Amino acid sequence: MLFWSPFLLGILAGVIFIILSIYLRKKSFPKLVTVIPTLVLLAGGIIMISVGYIYFYGFEGFAYFQFGVANLLCLLLLFPIITNKTSY
Repeated sequence: MLFWSPFLLGILAGVIFIILSIYLRKKSFPKLVTVIPTLVLLAGGIIMISVGYIYFYGFEGFAYFQFGVANLLCLLLLFPIITNKTSY
């Protein structure tokens, strides 16, 4: 379980941003406001991957890397929510 915990925490952070994006879209906020969770998730994922690869080595770096990859995987689920014209 310890090996997969950073990945699961990254998925949890991604799910929170997906729910936030759906909520903002349901409340009819402007497009720019609904894109902010996507940009935060993208920046967080890229920063975590780079921190895990450049600054930390071994298992700690791999944990950062897993967290960043999980964020980017959730970002793939978030793109259809933002680009879709139907309401959720």
